[in-house]
Amino acid sequence: MVASPEYQTPETRLTLPERCSYFAFVVLLPLLGASLGVNGSAVFQIIAIEEFGLTSRQVGWAIGLGAISIPFQIWAGRIPLRAAHRNLRLFVFLMSAMSLLMAWLIVGPGSTTFVVACVIAIAVLAELAVSVLFATSFQPLLTTTVGPQFRQRLNAQGRAAGGVLAIGLVVLVGWTSTSGRIGILIGLAAMGALLTPAISRLRRPALSSTSVVASSAPGDVDSSLKWIFAAIGISVLPAWPFFVTYASDSFWPSANLGLVGAALVVGGLGAAALWQPTVDGLLRRARWGAVAVLGCGLALIPFRSPITEMRTGAIALAILVAATAAGTVVRMSLLEMAHAQSDESTSVAVLTRLDVIASTSMQIGFLAGGYLIDLSVGSTWIADPFQLSLVGGGGLLVAALTRVHQPSPSTSD
Repeated sequence: MVASPEYQTPETRLTLPERCSYFAFVVLLPLLGASLGVNGSAVFQIIAIEEFGLTSRQVGWAIGLGAISIPFQIWAGRIPLRAAHRNLRLFVFLMSAMSLLMAWLIVGPGSTTFVVACVIAIAVLAELAVSVLFATSFQPLLTTTVGPQFRQRLNAQGRAAGGVLAIGLVVLVGWTSTSGRIGILIGLAAMGALLTPAISRLRRPALSSTSVVASSAPGDVDSSLKWIFAAIGISVLPAWPFFVTYASDSFWPSANLGLVGAALVVGGLGAAALWQPTVDGLLRRARWGAVAVLGCGLALIPFRSPITEMRTGAIALAILVAATAAGTVVRMSLLEMAHAQSDESTSVAVLTRLDVIASTSMQIGFLAGGYLIDLSVGSTWIADPFQLSLVGGGGLLVAALTRVHQPSPSTSD
């Protein structure tokens, strides 16, 4: 299902304050989620390992248990688009409050078991908030209130700008002391509060629009996209970001985790910054990105753990940069293809359904990743279990993309 040209191109162009508000969300919200384990953030992993003493299995459970949000995500697909602004306000409030709670936990208010349980609960609640409140609001608003040219620039250049800040955040968290990390968490909570005024400047969808295409049942989505969102969720999304924990426990124990986390961010930053809006080239970009992800997984196999030489570590970091760049190209291509299959009446259901598929498979990947990292410690195999998972995930991604169909072109704004 592809929206008509009249629907995809808003009649009135965005004002500068409106554009700034859209970019504020794309740039700043990932920083707030970074401390709470959203998408397996390196910031969360560093704090969980070094401040709370979580093991790789516990980090995997903290991130992977977000799968309990699946029933809520399925229900959330029924949330009307008119509730988007209210849900975004609630989302920002909850994320800021949980960031403050993380800062309080670092002080050590209770037993280790209590703290670990709270950290896991925070990661689960953060994933639930993203899935139910944010995923059903922000991207569906983009489908209905802006055109494809601005939407692609927002999801690409906005991600790049956020990547610059994320690199600084990861490095800062990796180098700073406990008191500095507490200050960072409090600062992130304050930053979240600053996003609230921007919500009122996000455009509201014209729900009475008559340009909606009803070529299929509401909420329907191309089955090929379901396959690829599942594949990228179980392979690229959890495996590569989880490299911070893998490096700490097995691959490169002497490495600065902030440096490893920054390498993971740099790749996505570069890919997003160089992204050029397109319509008919989306599938081609996604397929090349998948091949590159597979190649990076294969390139890591010759590395023997643990790494002790800085030169070898630098090569490994370069591979991480390439892998995350390729994964970012795949994700951005698929996201725009999903927008092309949505319209005013189906954007929430379509994008939420795809988010359910991707996040569910991602939680499975994180849960398995914690055990794979544990099994990789001291492994004498030619390729340890975690390295094999990177190769297998890349192969799954390539195979899944053979089932995806190129969306029909639409006009840009």
